[in-house]
Amino acid sequence: MDETGTILPGSVPYLMHDGYVTPMVRRFVHYAGPPGSGNFYSALAIARAFPLDAAYWRRGADTIPFVAAAFAGASRVAARTRHVPVASALAAGSWDFRQHRHQLRRGAGCCRAAPQGSLAMLRRGFGINLPGPFLPAPTDVRTRALSWRLDPENHPYPDSRVGLMRMQLDALRHWPGSGASSE
Repeated sequence: MDETGTILPGSVPYLMHDGYVTPMVRRFVHYAGPPGSGNFYSALAIARAFPLDAAYWRRGADTIPFVAAAFAGASRVAARTRHVPVASALAAGSWDFRQHRHQLRRGAGCCRAAPQGSLAMLRRGFGINLPGPFLPAPTDVRTRALSWRLDPENHPYPDSRVGLMRMQLDALRHWPGSGASSE
């Protein structure tokens, strides 16, 4: 919905990876799916992901079952969630860089917990050690570019326009559904 509460067309996410998403997690430590609040899981499928490790999951605890489900044979999920578009949020002055800077420093985008927490959960709960290196998801690169462009004095990385463009092209090249995918 927009700032006035008017329901807008479309849904989030615009792209969803479903079925066998384990290769996505191995490459990105994430995959495209509905926001955590829109998912249902079998307790047996995700039980090994718990208890939560508070050191990694103070924010974004919904990522735990989301990533665990990829290694537990979980089936497709579907959700329809509305969000304020970024342009509207920026125009309304509601883009909160404090949250985004904090998550960028932890190695995450705007809406998911740090990959280190997902990796620790997979090692502890599933006995899976993903060696990396990992690509950032395209949405994470977008958040990083917005931080670099709109709040440069507090941006936590030594980025450049060319470096961010290369990073985004590499992420998009490997993110199924966003163009020429290598999968």
